[in-house]
Amino acid sequence: MTQTAFRLERFVHHALTGQLGECLQLFHELPATVPSGVLISELIWPTLECVQQLHLDRSIATRTHNTAVRTLRALVEHLYSQLVSESAAANRSLMVLTAPGERDELAAHITASLAENAGWRTYFAGANLSAEEMMFAIGQLGPDVVLFVSTLRASAASIQQAVALLHRGRIWPRVQIAVCGAAMEETMNRPPTADIAARDAVEALEVLELCPDYRATAKLAQHAQVPPALHMPTAPEISIAHDAVRHMVATFRGLVQHPN
Repeated sequence: MTQTAFRLERFVHHALTGQLGECLQLFHELPATVPSGVLISELIWPTLECVQQLHLDRSIATRTHNTAVRTLRALVEHLYSQLVSESAAANRSLMVLTAPGERDELAAHITASLAENAGWRTYFAGANLSAEEMMFAIGQLGPDVVLFVSTLRASAASIQQAVALLHRGRIWPRVQIAVCGAAMEETMNRPPTADIAARDAVEALEVLELCPDYRATAKLAQHAQVPPALHMPTAPEISIAHDAVRHMVATFRGLVQHPN
């Protein structure tokens, strides 16, 4: 097991048991020069995906899930205080929505706060919007980008339906459509696809900044291909952290079912 994967496993365990101090200690073990955005990508985001999947699988109790989410929320607030304000988004506007069907809004909160810090004019729509509410909000606010945030791979189908609705409603191509999180890969497997897909909020905002005018063409959507330029080079330790999520879910599920 790599050092990054081992650190993530410890972090997930501390989050599930509500050990805020131990989670902060893992932050302090890293070099002081590591940006808050990297900590979110390497530790916070994959842990949140792991916790949500374990809860969906009923491998952890609701109480444990709530404890972990509260711990992660406190850690995120701690990291926000260390973020350096930027203005790279050139006054573009972004609407952040939780993937349809997902009720927990922490990932969307993380995304919206990072976007605001990066200079985006941000509209937080959150979770539990009906299709009518979503379409009305987009028409009323006129964002440049609609970003769906997911922490569950199973949300791909509902995101796909929402993207199709935006296409039928002629919201696209005027509005750029983006997806980030656990459902990213499955969402890009069949048309109509989003214009931008990213592993997490940090990567999504970086790609949106670099590709403000990109739209998935009909040919690309038909063949479900994504040009390499849409994906930022990801540090190896961050890739390992994301790839470790499935292994972590299986590991912690086994510990719950066979707690020797």
